[in-house]
Amino acid sequence: MGLGWELRPTTNKGEENGHAFFNNWKESVLDYAFYQSTYLNKIHTEEEYLKYLGENYAEDSTYVNKILQKIR
Repeated sequence: MGLGWELRPTTNKGEENGHAFFNNWKESVLDYAFYQSTYLNKIHTEEEYLKYLGENYAEDSTYVNKILQKIR
């Protein structure tokens, strides 16, 4: 599930404080969809996706548990 170095479309306007920034929230959601379709296409189950989020995406160590609470 490692990240490759593929080029992908993006809607970000640059970087600020180590994170991409956008004109609005809709552009950030679209950019995340571009990211997922490029780098996460080998993930096929909810368990694999949540594992990825916990290991690579979230800075909050309780993020996956919070997501699971929302799903339930």
